[in-house]
Amino acid sequence: MIVARSLCRIEKVSTHDIIRQLIRWSNSNPLYMDETMINALSFKPHCRHATIQPTLDEQEVEQLVLANASHRNILNLSNKCLFLAVPLAVVSVHSNGAPAVSHRLCQLMQPNPIAVDGLRVLIAAIRYDS
Repeated sequence: MIVARSLCRIEKVSTHDIIRQLIRWSNSNPLYMDETMINALSFKPHCRHATIQPTLDEQEVEQLVLANASHRNILNLSNKCLFLAVPLAVVSVHSNGAPAVSHRLCQLMQPNPIAVDGLRVLIAAIRYDS
């Protein structure tokens, strides 16, 4: 839902906005936050909310999240990245940029190449059926 809201509000893909909204959501004490998300947004082990400072500039925040995901989630093959598929498929139905955007956004949470490919395939399937 965060990705869809960001795409509707900004009318383009903004990894910075998506990360900021994820941090905001994680700090709102959600009922459940899975390990994949916690690993990407937190620097403290066993911390259940985001610890990345929202005052950092766009590039710093994205680099910190990418580093966390690469270090902690590279072997993760959960289906967490698939939550990106529907909003990306819908917003990119009239463009060819979905593969690049899906790769970039998947890198934020789950950089495993199998997860990235799975997201691309699901987006293509949704777009094909549209």
